[in-house]
Amino acid sequence: MRVRRRMEHFFVILGLIPDIVKYKEESAHIVFFPRPLVRSLQQRHQHVLRGKYGPGTTISEGDILTAIITKFSRMYDRKPRTIALSQSINLRGRHPDLPFGESDGFIHNSLHYATAHFRIDASTPVSEIAYRNRQAINQALNEEDIEIGMSVTREMVRRGQPIHICEPFERFYSISNWCGAWKGLDFRGAVAVKGPEREERTLLDVDMLVVGQGNKPGAPRRFRTSIMSKTSEGFYCDFSAPSKAIKLIRAYLEKDPLLERF
Repeated sequence: MRVRRRMEHFFVILGLIPDIVKYKEESAHIVFFPRPLVRSLQQRHQHVLRGKYGPGTTISEGDILTAIITKFSRMYDRKPRTIALSQSINLRGRHPDLPFGESDGFIHNSLHYATAHFRIDASTPVSEIAYRNRQAINQALNEEDIEIGMSVTREMVRRGQPIHICEPFERFYSISNWCGAWKGLDFRGAVAVKGPEREERTLLDVDMLVVGQGNKPGAPRRFRTSIMSKTSEGFYCDFSAPSKAIKLIRAYLEKDPLLERF
């Protein structure tokens, strides 16, 4: 992320128009990823990465989800592209000026962005995308990187520039993981308990599911995905893509439902 020169954002948008014009139709879905599948893929691809990058290499379940979703989103485009894969990070508890315990009433109110910048095509393995994403997050969590990011954000806001992480004529994709945002929130008022005796319940008694989000009518949704919620069964994601991509995804899943060759 950086402060843009005058008219530079125009060329960022210009580079995205051919894709939007050629594939006008979009299809939105709530996609469910079973937890055992994600855990299995995380362990398998981490083993592959340790053989390539060293025994200390680690990736998370979130990295695997990000990699799968990103590759799904690009299935309709067979040309190699340079992509900026961005993920938002909540800075609460990660910076001395934003400690825990002072955020009552906020889900999160200070964001930082981790961005992996790399070439991607249909043959790019999920393990490599997950590794690039993890490297970007590790770098973004450094205090120096956080300070730079906050300074850049302040200047972009001062100039009225949108936070749109993409270079001119390249591609971008954004992942927002909300799973941690719901931790500690009291949903008891929204839980119906039948019977005359209403027992006191804690959040731990309920496996909460939060899905859906507001969107501006007509705005393209193909460039971002929200990992909305995590339950004991798995992850729920708000995913949109061109209709052609959805058809390709369905066809692929019929042949490889466990994503063993993805």
